[in-house]
Amino acid sequence: MTLCLAWRSKGQVTFASDSRLTFNKGNYSDVGIKVTSIPYKITRNKVTIVEGQLGLCFAKSALNSYILKEAISDVIKELQITGDQIPTMAILAEFIFQAYKSISFQLCQAMGEAGRASILIGGRCFSTGEVEVYSFETNIDNQYSLKVVLDDDPSIYAMGSGKEAVEALIDIHSSHEEFYPALKRVIQDEKIPEVGGHIQSGTFGPNFDFNIVGINNSPDMLAPSVWRGPLDCLQLYSNGIYETSLPFMNPFYKMYFDDSGKPNFMWLSEKP
Repeated sequence: MTLCLAWRSKGQVTFASDSRLTFNKGNYSDVGIKVTSIPYKITRNKVTIVEGQLGLCFAKSALNSYILKEAISDVIKELQITGDQIPTMAILAEFIFQAYKSISFQLCQAMGEAGRASILIGGRCFSTGEVEVYSFETNIDNQYSLKVVLDDDPSIYAMGSGKEAVEALIDIHSSHEEFYPALKRVIQDEKIPEVGGHIQSGTFGPNFDFNIVGINNSPDMLAPSVWRGPLDCLQLYSNGIYETSLPFMNPFYKMYFDDSGKPNFMWLSEKP
């Protein structure tokens, strides 16, 4: 299990999750990559119509989700559309949903409930220019569903074993800065052991891209740590040979001004 949280606020759509993978007999490892981008290109008669990146976030079966990502990555990196069909995000989501159903059917035959995955996939529609998000789900009877989510602004959508806990902390009227601290509080909740590790996140850009963002969750602004799932990127690149171009943010600080006009910072994750 896991926790995947997505929200639309002021025209921006963001995916975020924890990093915990759950194995048999309550064994856990905080190495999961649950928010990722998938490049795609759509052509007609060898002429590129649109190219960009989809965003993907998942809960439940990591094996199902990883297989789906790897399988469709090679397929959609260059899709050729036929006839006079107008490409839309809905058509592409349905295309990927067929792959999800095929993979889920085979895994659930072998693994039962452990093969079920909940998927969020989104991208900017080529026809409307709006970011559209779709959920893929498998119920206890192994029936599959595809539905549009986050179609209102503002709106939130959560999946996984931490769903109820995070929904108790936020609602559609929450500000953008409240989502990450809420997710962190659920991660730190020992009563929900299936959720843990570092936060990972990505945001849909103004074009047809999905931008992965490293998360600095250090309270010491002079000693940051930038996490991409299980990796502390600053430590990884500390040998001075390579540097990462991964953008990062610290969503746990809020700047405010005291009575004298001096700027100060509030560590949001310490809010009750």
